[in-house]
Amino acid sequence: QWLNSTSNGKILQLSHSLNSEAPEGTYSVIVTINERELRHSFKVEKYVLPKFDVNVKAPDEISIAHEEIQVEVCAKYTYGQPVPGSVELQVCRPLRRHAHVPRISTPEHPEGIPEVTAPCHSEMMQTEKSGCATFTIQMSAFKDAEKILQDKLNLRVKMEEEGTGITGSQSKSIEISYVVGRLSFIDTPKVYEEGSVVEGKVKAVYYNNTPIAHALVYLMMGEQWSARPLQNLTTDSEGIAAFSLNTTSHKANIQLTVRLTHISIHYTIAGETEGHVDLMYLILARGAIVMLGHENVEVKGHENVEVKGDPVAEGDVVFDLKVSPDMAPEVQVVAYAVLPSLTVIAHSADFPTEKCFSNKVSVEFFPPSAVPGEGSTLQLTALPDSLCGVSVVDQSVLIKQPKKILDADQVINRLTDVG
Repeated sequence: QWLNSTSNGKILQLSHSLNSEAPEGTYSVIVTINERELRHSFKVEKYVLPKFDVNVKAPDEISIAHEEIQVEVCAKYTYGQPVPGSVELQVCRPLRRHAHVPRISTPEHPEGIPEVTAPCHSEMMQTEKSGCATFTIQMSAFKDAEKILQDKLNLRVKMEEEGTGITGSQSKSIEISYVVGRLSFIDTPKVYEEGSVVEGKVKAVYYNNTPIAHALVYLMMGEQWSARPLQNLTTDSEGIAAFSLNTTSHKANIQLTVRLTHISIHYTIAGETEGHVDLMYLILARGAIVMLGHENVEVKGHENVEVKGDPVAEGDVVFDLKVSPDMAPEVQVVAYAVLPSLTVIAHSADFPTEKCFSNKVSVEFFPPSAVPGEGSTLQLTALPDSLCGVSVVDQSVLIKQPKKILDADQVINRLTDVG
């Protein structure tokens, strides 16, 4: 037990050695912060360590525009040699937790069976000499009924060793993104001479690296939320837009950002008296408001546009959102308005973000492989004055309990829970 433990940073690392005669069973680590209690459990048991590890190589995120994805499954013994055998792969896109799915009654199932089930694809393949098997999955099988499906694919892999029947399994999730392209600066200097004209280029490509031609691109200057519009550019047939910037009025570093897409809120108002309405929008991440704004829109019927005889006003409110690491793993956009009749309209949408951290950390062993008893050096790299926690455990233990080690997903989920 540790009481009133503190840390100079945001990490507190403690250790406890178990007695060799410790009873088998489930143990719990309980952390109390003020009135909040967190629990983590682990098992003490006798077991035989696994002979081999199964690794799934697949993208962490794919675009909804992808037509197919490749999944490579490799199995290696703990000493590095490939494992011969067969691999079974199952890919499913799960239903949303609270999705309303109609049910159909049949004589065999009078209580009803779901009209729509989670789409899945299964396939089996023998490993090559390298111990790997490569699968090509068609995305068309997972694009029906998207409104009730989650924006991710769940992969489950089962590997069976040839001759022994010993199996190993692994799983992985792939996020489905609705971002279909990316932007980058090319041929742009990193250092400028005061008073000179800086020339550069912006390149826009789709998810498959083909150019986005004749697209409107917004060049911005400044930090985070203070970024201001600088120039509007249009890409050519190669997806490239050139720009120039006169630095006469600049005396310090210049930070440029470029944006291709905006967040758009579409509104439709029918049967209201003419006037003006403030459309409010909030951006939330980890339970906190990170951005808010409003726009005054006019409620006025358009000619020849009516619903049941009532005039209809509609339009779009567009704004920029710069995503930062502290917004992971998703942002929520909430929009609402109070109409002249005092009726409140509202809507919200969630957008996943890349799971990343502002402080990049890496760990390497030198040499990367060694024989038993040989010395090795561990090198850890991070930002200056970083508080770092390090633990070392046998790789075979991680094969048996792959979800028990602290990783990026667990940290992100903890930060989300704390909010």
